[in-house]
Amino acid sequence: MQDWDQALAGEAPYQQVNPVLSRILGVEHAVASLEQMPRPLATAVHDSRKTQPPAPVVSSQQLLVLSGDGKGVPIRKPATAPAISAHDHQRGPKPERKKMALVGAVYQIDPYSRTPHEVVEALFHDPAAAAPVRATGSRPAPQHQQQRARLNRQAGTTPVRAAEDLFPWLVAEAQQRDPAHQCPWVVLMDGHPSLWEEMAQVLGDTPRVEILDLLHATGYLWEAVHLFHPPGSELALQLMKLLVLGLWSGVGATLIPWLTDQADSIGLTAAHRARLAQSGQDFHHHHERLHDDQYLAAGYPIASGVIEGACRPVVKDRLERTGMPWTVPGAPALLQLRCVALNGDWEAFMKYFIDQESTRLYPSAQRIEQADWPLLKAA
Repeated sequence: MQDWDQALAGEAPYQQVNPVLSRILGVEHAVASLEQMPRPLATAVHDSRKTQPPAPVVSSQQLLVLSGDGKGVPIRKPATAPAISAHDHQRGPKPERKKMALVGAVYQIDPYSRTPHEVVEALFHDPAAAAPVRATGSRPAPQHQQQRARLNRQAGTTPVRAAEDLFPWLVAEAQQRDPAHQCPWVVLMDGHPSLWEEMAQVLGDTPRVEILDLLHATGYLWEAVHLFHPPGSELALQLMKLLVLGLWSGVGATLIPWLTDQADSIGLTAAHRARLAQSGQDFHHHHERLHDDQYLAAGYPIASGVIEGACRPVVKDRLERTGMPWTVPGAPALLQLRCVALNGDWEAFMKYFIDQESTRLYPSAQRIEQADWPLLKAA
């Protein structure tokens, strides 16, 4: 029943689990019981992983990719907590409303080289037009992908930071897959400074290639473009195509200075010039992660679609639904179980858990099976 309950609860709200089980089995559980159930299950996840075979060693022709991203989880307020002072849709961290869940992913993949023009075509392709013919063949898929998630929280009065557990796991997993460091390690993330700082602390001087996510880089450019032309206009689109082509041709560091020169010539307002300067600072902060022509030629991944795709099913699709706040014990437990399921390890994990619980609940079961029963022999 725990297997069935949590397989359903990992995908749907607890209130929807009962109607499903009731129709199939004629059995119902209290919602409070369903909410408590993930916690003992989650405590077995760490030990169960030790019984699973490790991912295969990466080949020297492949790439090893490490990525991380964060997503906010709505947290239920205690009944004694004071009211939240601001209810506007403010941007940025919301410590009174959410806690940050950090998701990490590691996988290996074959190189896939492209040209700058192919990237521009992929980004701005008209869905109504025929798909372009790729000279470089089909895109390779990530292999042996593993993902984990942790939640920033408090353990008594001590803050527990998700990064302190998640990033060391990413590096340990990479070292297990490539102990001799025979293939390139690619760190691919968005522009959040804390992610890069945490990864740098764990990796130290380990050789790696750091890449700023494609869509994050183009996000900076879109902000700059819209200072010159209205969103949705043909002029904005054409300027953006030109900038992206320059970005992937290896001149990313000169794009914002070039736009600044254009701003001087057309007399851009002081407010727009200040926003353009901020975009320039963002680009400069990541200038060592913008060698995009080299990345394309080497066949490195340039978009963090894997980690974005992990954040959505792990966190957003289940823990960030409307009107669904979580307790701090409940959210981390379900995050762990979601990762087990999405990694394809649910069946192996539940077998491990059931075996362990059977041993704990029935410690004498093997003795009964091994006992000498004279009446059975006589029969």
